[in-house]
Amino acid sequence: LNDCASIYVPQIMNCRYAAVVAGCINIVTVQVAQAAVFLEALSPEERAASLGNTIDLHNLGDSYFTRGDSAWQQRKAELSKRFPAAYVGNSTRQTESDPVVLAATAPLTVLYILSHYSGRLFPNGVPEVIRVHVPGAAYPFEGRGDWSLLSGAVPLGSKLEVSLMLGTPEQSDLVKRPKRRMKTLREEACRTQGAVSVLCFENYYQDVARKLPTPHLVVMFNPGFPQIVRRSWDETLLMLLEQRVPCAVSTQLTSHKGMPVGGQPWSTRFTAEEDEEFPVHATLKAYGADIWGATGSPFPIVTYDFGQGLGHMLKNAAIEIFQGMQAGKQLAKAVSPISPAELTFLKSFHWDEFEEETDLDKEEVREGMETPVSDAWVVATDDAYIKVLEQKQRRGEFKDVSDAVWEKISHAMELMRQHKPVPAKAWLYLVRHTHINI
Repeated sequence: LNDCASIYVPQIMNCRYAAVVAGCINIVTVQVAQAAVFLEALSPEERAASLGNTIDLHNLGDSYFTRGDSAWQQRKAELSKRFPAAYVGNSTRQTESDPVVLAATAPLTVLYILSHYSGRLFPNGVPEVIRVHVPGAAYPFEGRGDWSLLSGAVPLGSKLEVSLMLGTPEQSDLVKRPKRRMKTLREEACRTQGAVSVLCFENYYQDVARKLPTPHLVVMFNPGFPQIVRRSWDETLLMLLEQRVPCAVSTQLTSHKGMPVGGQPWSTRFTAEEDEEFPVHATLKAYGADIWGATGSPFPIVTYDFGQGLGHMLKNAAIEIFQGMQAGKQLAKAVSPISPAELTFLKSFHWDEFEEETDLDKEEVREGMETPVSDAWVVATDDAYIKVLEQKQRRGEFKDVSDAVWEKISHAMELMRQHKPVPAKAWLYLVRHTHINI
């Protein structure tokens, strides 16, 4: 491997490794990390067999992404001819288990971002190797994507390298869990797919990102910030803002606001707790990010009927883009450690009772509470949750609580308005008595 580019390998296992160097593929048996699996390419026949010979996603289009929106529009139009039920306007047909939708959504969303923003992403021309990182990925969604769909969209003389960062590799996140074993999913995903190299790192992004070449684009699907259980994203956001890496955040929302239209502006105003575009926008605003804008996604996934007049939950419905800090804004201060008093409280808290009462994962909530974050994350959390609590108050959801309970709720709300620290005890109390999702 002396002539091959190196890949970070923290844990050792036996598997096959394909190193792409100067346009050639050298396949050898070596000791490589489970965290960086890059297997040899499937032949077209093997790929067809793995899809049950029922899905033909080849030759959807030939426009390069540098030609703008026509690249994704051409492919969506052809895909819709072959599979009319895949992405249908206001249809309520659930598509979270549709094999065509699962194969196309993640790759074509990346194509949409590359196409719609190509001029801003590559003002000095397209590099020889285009690197796209996808932190927070999982095999049931991003890993099921047919990334060879991007092969014909890459300009001649360039190659595309997609790195899936799989800190929680089995998380399904609104799509049906596949019946295939994890080993099979890994082998299908982590390989050369056409002219696209797919690298898989079974690590959290912040643990490996600085050891990899700087990407040209980072795409995050449904990251969930600024929830308390997603505090580990704080470190990633600070790093990406500091490095001025262009980033896209795909958000989920309910269909009560209407179906998104690909490429058209999308409002990020607050409407319901279940909609993710507002808290994501509040997070970027709290960090002082230079936001390019938010648009509807051309490739949403229709999932379950949420009820309560909110319609269906749409995964990958709106996309917001940012890069670096706004002029005059300073990057948030380094994280502050959790106080000993807070850690003592969290250690002695009755977590089993909490989990039974709320149906929340006690380990996930506790880990989130114990994760130190920057002031910007705290502000974002305050700004997102005060909207939710004020809406509940307007709807009269607190009218029947006791005076003692309301006093604690209103005190926590006032702390949020003033951006003063809300103790862990208060957050857990709010979950129990207001049913917010943290």
